[in-house]
Amino acid sequence: MLPRQFPRAVMIAVAIFVAADLAIRIAASAGALPRPGEWPAPEAEHKVEQMASWRGNHGPGGIAIVGDSTVDDGIDPTVLEGSLGRGVAAYNAALAAEPPDVLAAWTEKIVEPRLRPRTVVLGATPALVNANIAGTIALAQAFRSSGPMRHAMGTERVGDTAQRVTGDVSALFRYRRVLRRPTLWTAGRHNGAHGAGAVFDPPLSRNGMALAGVDATLGTFQGRPYNVSTRVAQIAGGLFHKFQVGAARVDDLRALISRMRARGISVLVVSMPISPVGLTALPRGEADLRAATTALQQAAAAGGAAFVDGGVWDGSLFGDPIHLNGRGAARLSAVVAAALGRM
Repeated sequence: MLPRQFPRAVMIAVAIFVAADLAIRIAASAGALPRPGEWPAPEAEHKVEQMASWRGNHGPGGIAIVGDSTVDDGIDPTVLEGSLGRGVAAYNAALAAEPPDVLAAWTEKIVEPRLRPRTVVLGATPALVNANIAGTIALAQAFRSSGPMRHAMGTERVGDTAQRVTGDVSALFRYRRVLRRPTLWTAGRHNGAHGAGAVFDPPLSRNGMALAGVDATLGTFQGRPYNVSTRVAQIAGGLFHKFQVGAARVDDLRALISRMRARGISVLVVSMPISPVGLTALPRGEADLRAATTALQQAAAAGGAAFVDGGVWDGSLFGDPIHLNGRGAARLSAVVAAALGRM
């Protein structure tokens, strides 16, 4: 009797598995489940998802914007598209708090293959070339060791490969961690977080721009006040900690620019604007800003890229001391568009 019952039991089990797997796929597609967390930064999850369909909708040859969080909400792809016209499509693929080597890997292994841009706009602040930056080492390590990044960089281990392939086949397996923690099912938003969480998981526009600070003014963020002096102290102790131009960081940027140019991609380097109060977060103020700007300009020249110097802008254009608000982003984006038009 067992030989007759066993195939039927297997068929029932397979049917249950297929039905459950299909249900998970439908729920995930409808946004009823949070992302399975393949990337350490939720924003990366959202942007990879957007970029997956970008080229199919727009074709190759557009503009890819990369850089740190100041670029994320500081360069508006829509303004570039409207200014340049001629069917130009632009996507903001910037990510918060990643050093130049991680930025290079993200740009070359994830962004460029998906978007196939004709032009890359690389935005940078003094933080990107600061040899002594504090607070981002663990985040960078997590990014480099994530499964998708290992796969893209060719450093994937056997176990990583097995999990990736199984996850591609089975939604149940891919979402296993989410399914084990039902409290995550309604946490946050499908495409971003609220309040302070929006710093690393902001709501995004259709073309990748972070929207959390669009309506912000210096001293408020998403309608909530914050202490400007406290924020300056945080920047001084973290992104601008003991600021010193790091040769290795500048070399990483120069190498990224050179490799992009070798592939026939035009590059525009943008030294992002800073507010007067943000300038006070640098240990030596204007001297440190000049050193950072010079390093970025030299890296651009050595790699064959064009360069735009943002300088110091009025505080009314910022949401916090170093992040532009919507008005500031519109102004900078117009400057960037003009520079692209001259290239």
